[in-house]
Amino acid sequence: MHRIIFLLVALCSMQFLIAQSDTSDDSETQEATVTSDKERTLSNSPQSNQLNDAMVNLGQSSSTMVQRFDQRYQGVKGSPYWPEQWTKGSLMMKNEKWVKDVKIKYNSYSDQVVILLDGIEKAMINNMVPAFEINVEGKNYKFERIAREVAPPLIAHEYYQVIYKSDRISFYFQPRKKLIKADYEGAYKTGNPYDEFQDDLHYFIGKNDSRLKRIKLNKRAVLKAMEDRKSEVKAFMKENKIVLNQPTDLIPVLKFYNQIES
Repeated sequence: MHRIIFLLVALCSMQFLIAQSDTSDDSETQEATVTSDKERTLSNSPQSNQLNDAMVNLGQSSSTMVQRFDQRYQGVKGSPYWPEQWTKGSLMMKNEKWVKDVKIKYNSYSDQVVILLDGIEKAMINNMVPAFEINVEGKNYKFERIAREVAPPLIAHEYYQVIYKSDRISFYFQPRKKLIKADYEGAYKTGNPYDEFQDDLHYFIGKNDSRLKRIKLNKRAVLKAMEDRKSEVKAFMKENKIVLNQPTDLIPVLKFYNQIES
């Protein structure tokens, strides 16, 4: 009798487990269907369509121009991004097609463009994006990817913000960031107890399509860069009381230099 009761209980348990398994499979199937539908909906966003259209002439899909987003900076004080918040911008693709109204940030530590597409952060592959624009507080900032000779024959391809550009002289700005590692050694010693991003600002002048030359943003460095017209530029800066506090302060000087007859 006991043996019969045991067999009945075991049979009921097996039937219950089979029913639970069928319910779980149905749930997973429904969830997968919902996820697939969501992905199809997101992939039809205007920005995704623009990316796909821009890549047609290159014979590639948008998936080949992005990399997995890097999360290794979590927990570090400060931000590697400029600007730190998402803002609207535009990307110029390798085939010179523009993708507009994209949420964008510039990782000025790794020199990468990061976009927010369909709610997912994606790092762009640099050689696919020769230029981009960012709108910050109503102002438009354009960046171009330029080859610079850093140590002959080493050539670095990096992004530079275009401050002023002409056939005769151009001025670029790099709002770079550097990572300062923690050097804290104990309660009775000074030092940073954390890793921190800090500004590392670079300025470059290029003349007559020659290689870019890094300068400091001060009067002495500017006059040395414009040595062929040093006296005229010096007089112009004095007469107009030009003080170089930020990159755009140099624009009137560059325009004046560009207008001087060679």
